Amino acid sequence: MNIFNKKRIFTRIRQIVVLLPFFLISCTETNEVESLFQNTVSERTEASLDSLRSLLRSSEHGWRLDYQPDKENVGIFKFLFKFTSDSAVEIASDFSVDDAMMQSSEYSILQGTTTKLSFSTFSALHKLSDANNSPIPGAGGSGLRGDFEFLYYGQEEESGNLIFRTNRTRDTIMFVRATPETLSEIEASARGLVALSSRISSYLFPALTYTDDDGEEVSAAQIFYSNATRLFSISTMVGIGSGTEYETPIICVNNADGSLIVDSLRMGETTFHDVSFSFNLGSNSYVGQVGNFTVKIEGRSIPIVSDHLEFIALSTGHVRARLRYFHRDTDSNSLALNEINRNSGFDALYQDVIDNNTVGEISTTLTLWFNFAYEGNPIDYLFLFRVTSTTRFPSLRNLIGFMEGPERDRLILTDEGFRDSASGIGTTPAYDRMIATLTDSEGFYVQNLGRFTAYPNDIYLIISVRDPSIRIGFYK
Repeated sequence: MNIFNKKRIFTRIRQIVVLLPFFLISCTETNEVESLFQNTVSERTEASLDSLRSLLRSSEHGWRLDYQPDKENVGIFKFLFKFTSDSAVEIASDFSVDDAMMQSSEYSILQGTTTKLSFSTFSALHKLSDANNSPIPGAGGSGLRGDFEFLYYGQEEESGNLIFRTNRTRDTIMFVRATPETLSEIEASARGLVALSSRISSYLFPALTYTDDDGEEVSAAQIFYSNATRLFSISTMVGIGSGTEYETPIICVNNADGSLIVDSLRMGETTFHDVSFSFNLGSNSYVGQVGNFTVKIEGRSIPIVSDHLEFIALSTGHVRARLRYFHRDTDSNSLALNEINRNSGFDALYQDVIDNNTVGEISTTLTLWFNFAYEGNPIDYLFLFRVTSTTRFPSLRNLIGFMEGPERDRLILTDEGFRDSASGIGTTPAYDRMIATLTDSEGFYVQNLGRFTAYPNDIYLIISVRDPSIRIGFYK
């Protein structure tokens, strides 16, 4: 080792030895070690909880929350929370008209890795995670994927808004100070959503249309609305943006003035955001403006594009396939399809077949079979299963033909008799009426609604041209 380095080391050691007694004296002058914190852990935790409780109670009119539980599958639900004590809260929501009135509930503030706001008694907020409210495909058991526990992440300095994240998905949400008008806005929204659903369901074929300054239609699409998810599904667009399919959530509805705001609309390469509509009573339609185009949500007498050719392709494509109608199915986890079938005139026809059956017991499932092999040949037929112990071939097998209508815009089913003598045993006048309706010469409009149930199946909707109240939803 270098001699100069040795001298430096010895000098440093002497300095430490000289200073050490002073440190020892300093430490022994007092028996108390000064704490970095003035309060205990439990005291600091309680102070944090009290701080959030005070903030929640500080807003005179409560806090407004615009909550979108699932950014892709669910629209926006509005809430008003008014915290009245350390555990009591009043809640209103546009989830339904009944929920739009302030209702008493309870909450608690908990401390874990962060401070948590938990709504502890059932309210409209809990309905977003209730398994009974599961119209999202594949989301059975999770409801609308909502949450009722929120992690607190502080307060915005300028606005005073409270920042939370959902406990399960860590999505950021914002509690905004409510105004004296917030409650009435929520009530108007709840009633506006009911009106919107009623109006659109009254349309024979709901459509989204764009017209230019000359009143010429430049683009149109099928539109489907789900009140359960607050989403518009837009498909089968023709004209500008042909073939476009997408979903857009509702941002705001106001029953008082008939206004409606949707998140976005697309036309070709252009996306329009926060599109406002007003309801036009004369035309029974919602009317808005995007760029140089007038856009409408309205009803039509025929579908924009009929998908009847898909049925005909099934019957001629030499591919074995089937479409199934489930009568009054309560377990399909499809609020939308149940609504279609239960509100259809076909529901009563089929129930009449069940009630007046004379041989065995009629199944609640009706099936259209395509290219089913029988005696070496492919056949298409309607299959109605019956349970009986007295007949060897109890089920009804009615041969069906598929053809286009004269205007090439519809599907016509034809009655081709029974597959064999045993397949027609025990038919009734009620059955004959059902077959006559299905094989009406005017035919059916056909729409492929795609997948919107819990099952991975496309849904075909056929609508009678002669009597549009006859609607049948089939699983493919």
